[in-house]
Amino acid sequence: RDTSSHLTLVAQLNHQIIGVITATKDLYTTQRALQRVLFYPTTIIAILRALLLSRVKMAELIERISTERQIRIQFPDTYPTVLTFFVDKAHQRRGIGTLLMRALQKQLPDKTKLYVDTEKTNTNAQNWYSSHGFRKIKTIGMSAIYCHDAC
Repeated sequence: RDTSSHLTLVAQLNHQIIGVITATKDLYTTQRALQRVLFYPTTIIAILRALLLSRVKMAELIERISTERQIRIQFPDTYPTVLTFFVDKAHQRRGIGTLLMRALQKQLPDKTKLYVDTEKTNTNAQNWYSSHGFRKIKTIGMSAIYCHDAC
């Protein structure tokens, strides 16, 4: 697999991971690759197990798939997006997320439009993105779509 289109940055403290940000330079290609993985037997078994153990609800799974499809339709062009972003709760509010985001943005060409989507019920994430130069541009399904100020 070509990893040149994917970025992963990790924050560590005393050899422990305390934060991670991952992004893709081309969400469309990444989503197509993920769709193929969905049909692997091990993936199907993992999804069924999560459903049986009530770790995820069928309605949530269907809503997420529908939201992803709507995002692809409304944003068909190649664009970079944050896929995963977290800081361990014990280390939040110490600037680690800001450092990770800035380091990610330095890996992208100047004036690059960087997108992120978060669940529209996740007000903490929405507030963080808004305070760090992202603006909400759309709500699609269960997601709020944000773009960095280059948009």
